[in-house]
Amino acid sequence: MGSIGFAVTGVVIPMVGLMLSAGIAYVNHAVPAARRATGLTIFNAIGMGLAIFIGSILAGYLIETVGFSGMYVLLAVFPAAGTVLIFRLIPRDPYL
Repeated sequence: MGSIGFAVTGVVIPMVGLMLSAGIAYVNHAVPAARRATGLTIFNAIGMGLAIFIGSILAGYLIETVGFSGMYVLLAVFPAAGTVLIFRLIPRDPYL
């Protein structure tokens, strides 16, 4: 308990699964059926490939400057801010 392996299996892997599922659901909803394969390809190329590349570089820099405990704080602050922005900026669907 408290090891890096526990953090990876308990936090990182479920987060990646949630992000991937939410992204695919969004593309399926936002892109017309005739262009859905293209939309999913672009999502995977940019959303996953580019994000992993930039995220690895940024994470290395942040770990060197704020340490692992600072990374946990950032991993809590940014999703919380994103959740607030989503609820404030995206209009509610009256059918849900």
